Amino acid sequence: MKKILTISILSLAISGVAFGKGWHHDDDYYCRGRYSNSYKFELREAMRNNPIIQKYRIQLQENKLALMKETSKENPNYKTIEKLKQERYSIKAKIQTEKMKLRDSLVKTNTI
Repeated sequence: MKKILTISILSLAISGVAFGKGWHHDDDYYCRGRYSNSYKFELREAMRNNPIIQKYRIQLQENKLALMKETSKENPNYKTIEKLKQERYSIKAKIQTEKMKLRDSLVKTNTI
């Protein structure tokens, strides 16, 4: 019994080391399809400070407020709600497109 328990614990430990090996990231290198921490920080800051994305986020908040006002009515107009939701998805798609553009421009300017 002790032998089986020891072998199973040892095999779990070895497999854990084998699966975990190689996933430590150096701060300056692009490793196994993942970006470095400094690149992630730079990308996050660029997205946070981008005026186009900020404008879309404000529009998204205004749209959310209008949607909440419409749904809180006693007799909400569902066509208006549908229109507001479509606008919301459109704004979210524009934000994602801007993020893709920003990400691509940062990849081209930085040596990763």
